[in-house]
Amino acid sequence: MRIDLKKKILSVAVLPVLLLGIVTIVITLTKVKSSLISEVKDSLSGTAATTLAAYNQHSGSYLRADNGDVWKGGYNISKSESLLDNIKEESGMDVTFFYGNERIMTSAKDRDGNRILGSPAGEIIVEKVLKGGENYFSSSVSLDGTLNYGYYIPIYQKGTDSEPIGMIFAGVDKQAKDNTINGIILMVLLSVIFVMAACIVIAVIMSVSITRSLQKGISKVQKVADGELGSPIEEKLLKRNDEVGDLAKAIDTLQKTLQNIVSKIAQSTDNIKMAANELGVTAKDTNYTMKQVEDAVSSISENITEQAKSTKTTTDNIVLMGDQIGRTSEEVGLLNQTGNYSLEYKLFNLISLPSGKLSVLDSDNLYAGGFPVGFYLKTDGVLVADTAQFTDYYGNQVSPSSDYLLCGDYIVDINGESLSEKKKVAEIVDKSQGETLNIGIIRNEQ
Repeated sequence: MRIDLKKKILSVAVLPVLLLGIVTIVITLTKVKSSLISEVKDSLSGTAATTLAAYNQHSGSYLRADNGDVWKGGYNISKSESLLDNIKEESGMDVTFFYGNERIMTSAKDRDGNRILGSPAGEIIVEKVLKGGENYFSSSVSLDGTLNYGYYIPIYQKGTDSEPIGMIFAGVDKQAKDNTINGIILMVLLSVIFVMAACIVIAVIMSVSITRSLQKGISKVQKVADGELGSPIEEKLLKRNDEVGDLAKAIDTLQKTLQNIVSKIAQSTDNIKMAANELGVTAKDTNYTMKQVEDAVSSISENITEQAKSTKTTTDNIVLMGDQIGRTSEEVGLLNQTGNYSLEYKLFNLISLPSGKLSVLDSDNLYAGGFPVGFYLKTDGVLVADTAQFTDYYGNQVSPSSDYLLCGDYIVDINGESLSEKKKVAEIVDKSQGETLNIGIIRNEQ
């Protein structure tokens, strides 16, 4: 399946943006929401700690009077409405003081405007905070039927941390907080979607611009291929400072080059036409010359016929000479016997030539004698004929070269110096004074 360039550019530009947008949305829906809830938790923890610090600034121990009021030294916690209302006004969070698991004082109010007092804490909260001594965060604390994000911290008597005597609660309306969190997430998502849309629009505009410019360039090349060399390229394409502009400039240069070539071809055609006319005139002259050559050839043919007749006569004479040479050969055979002979010569067996004498002698034989004493061979390098042993200073039989040289090797150089005779080898070895020598050899033609 063929995919055009526009779709390829869009896929390359849009797909990464879409993938990045999807990843950003997933991170926003998970990590960002988790971070915002963690921020709510930290805010509730700070408000609860601030409330506890406000109570602990009073000296004395926590105790409960006979009338049910809870005191911190000389401070009546059961009458601390103003303290908790001020904290709520500053933080936007409800705070509650528990003595044991009972609500003694709170800023939270029911639908009728009454403070929610006297109700116990849940079993999980009692287990975690009052019995376990832990800080506890919950996303589903119910206050008069309204769900809250809540945070609990234990209260200890001053100087002890063995068993909590109560706890501080800080809470915020879950629905309101979720709306805020969702609003932030929605804003992030809309921003991501807007950026994605902007990137896609830019990619579409760029792909359309590039493909249109390329299509114009292709159309121009097609016109050039069809022989239309006179149509100009748009100035806007030539002024572009990108690859499309480079392509347009290259096509324009190609067009001008082809125009120049075509002009030269036309000029060459005119020259060829003129040369053809001149060639016609030359052909006529050549035809006249060929006629003269034909006449000359006819004359030569007649002369050759006459020469053939003369050649026949000459051939007959040569045959006669061959017979005479045969008889002479027979007579020469008689000369194998030793002695003195008189010779008479005739040309064509008709004309007498000066006579001569011939002496035939016995043949002599030559035999070689003596003994061979050696050979001198001229080679490339110095031939290793053998690696002999000798007795050293200590009386040992040694052959220093037997581990390195073999019979039949050619020593071509020592320490890079080329060799052609054994005398040079001896000179280099004497000058080395026992130092290591680098020997270049040829063995088995390698």
